[in-house]
Amino acid sequence: MPLTDLDVLAMDCQTTGATPLSGCLVEVGWARVNPSRDSCASPETCLICLPEGQVLSPRIQKLTGIRPDELMSAVPACTAWERLIAAAQDIRGRSGGSCIAVIHYARFERPFLEQWHETCAPETPFPFDIICTHGLARRLLPGLPRCGLRALAGYFGMGLPGEKRCAPHLAATELIWQQLVAYLADQGMEDLAALKDWLRSAPAPARVPRAYPMPAERHRGLPDQPGVYRFRRSNGDLLYVGKAKSLKHRIGSYFQGRRRHPEHILEMLTQAVDLDYTATATALEAALREAEDIQSKAPEYNVQLQPGGQPPVFSSRDFQQTGLAGEGALPLGPWPSQTALEPLAALVRCLASDSGDVEWTDEAICKHFGLPPATVPPPGIFIDGLSLFQRRNSLSGHQKDIARRLLIHGAEWWRLARESLPEEASEEGPVGGEERAWSPDDVARFLEGVVRRGAFYLRRGRWFSLLCEATLQWRLPGDGTATASLALQGGRIAFAGLTDSPGHLPPPANHLWTPPERRVCFDGPTYTRLRVLTTELRRLVSEDRRVRLCLRPGVVLDEAVLARLFFWI
Repeated sequence: MPLTDLDVLAMDCQTTGATPLSGCLVEVGWARVNPSRDSCASPETCLICLPEGQVLSPRIQKLTGIRPDELMSAVPACTAWERLIAAAQDIRGRSGGSCIAVIHYARFERPFLEQWHETCAPETPFPFDIICTHGLARRLLPGLPRCGLRALAGYFGMGLPGEKRCAPHLAATELIWQQLVAYLADQGMEDLAALKDWLRSAPAPARVPRAYPMPAERHRGLPDQPGVYRFRRSNGDLLYVGKAKSLKHRIGSYFQGRRRHPEHILEMLTQAVDLDYTATATALEAALREAEDIQSKAPEYNVQLQPGGQPPVFSSRDFQQTGLAGEGALPLGPWPSQTALEPLAALVRCLASDSGDVEWTDEAICKHFGLPPATVPPPGIFIDGLSLFQRRNSLSGHQKDIARRLLIHGAEWWRLARESLPEEASEEGPVGGEERAWSPDDVARFLEGVVRRGAFYLRRGRWFSLLCEATLQWRLPGDGTATASLALQGGRIAFAGLTDSPGHLPPPANHLWTPPERRVCFDGPTYTRLRVLTTELRRLVSEDRRVRLCLRPGVVLDEAVLARLFFWI
């Protein structure tokens, strides 16, 4: 029977570990596919009951998107096996032979299937004759940078969701099988016997130079100037957005021989067949427009600057009342998110005499201080550490008094951290460390970090409130006098251009805006844009670009002032 008319069983498994020794099946899916049909016939998926005493780990929940409550509908492993075998027998009846199972990267899935068979039907032969589409693709497309399921599906024009579930993986496996059957036919292998002979006799694929699917003419002839570029799939899906000081050199670097790239970039380049770009006057403008694109379009292969789940918030002076931009009389902020503010707000409630008693359990510490469950100190030690922190810093009084004094302490702890170990003063990353044995002194130091980071967030938010209405000038690279200018209104680019020489720096158009009027412009993209602009300003100052920043008439910050300011934000 020709491969184009052969019914096969596409299969996919999701597991809780890398091998049967470290995990078990949690979801399986199968469907009868045929290259001559447009879609899977009656695809089936089912969740499988976990062994007694096992739970779905947070890592697997995040990877698959399977929630513990969904497992209420899971079936016993042997029940799922019976349903799978019924589908396999139906295919055997149609083809008159064994059940051909098509699996992508069968090296991973076969051990789980074999263990499943041994558990549910040990007296019967293993019922599947497996063809691995990953192995086929490696032989048929040896120059492709990556042949994983996501990469190969994208190469053929299909995007996959981030969560690993059987249903979309079955659709991708069907598409890949259809396309590979066409490649096999082009090489004279049109039936199953010819395919198996070729797999047995053909040598393992040799390493060959990478063959990127994007035609060379698409990434040649680009301008040697700053800009934003966008890689796309054949179906137009946006894969990746990047910025460049030189579009010509940056994009060309992706296609230079065996240049080392991160794994997610190689997977992206396997799928990218088209690109477009927007040239900009400066690299700073390119960085801001990159952030805007990522925030608004969320390309799947951009790791940084992706839109977060929580918007920036504003708070009362005691940190207890919060709201979004324009909601109520909340003078402090913008804070990056409610989650970023909560540890500091919880600490104020712990210390203030007008808060009442707070009952601290493992769950409460996790919730309010953002610590993963495995890293939470025992409640008794946490309470002792909280008391030690309060005594050391003479903290007592009402919530507003405590909040004000914590901000003073936080600024001093930031200064000490920046002067001794700058990396410890970073705003990035969680405030807790890895699993360890806690002492009260450890808890007190952890709370110092909460205060230091919270005070940093507030300083940065105040800076962003000023920066959202500003004009900027800086000298371009080289020995000339060419100067770039940028104007922000409401946190967005209102003007960007070049001049032959530095001139008058006009004040921002809305410099008379009051703090409440400025707060209205803050959403997630604006906060991210101003964070990127701050990073780029720090770079320009370090490169001695003669930076000048005007906040209102008569208030112009030069490089020396900005350098001192960047110490704190």
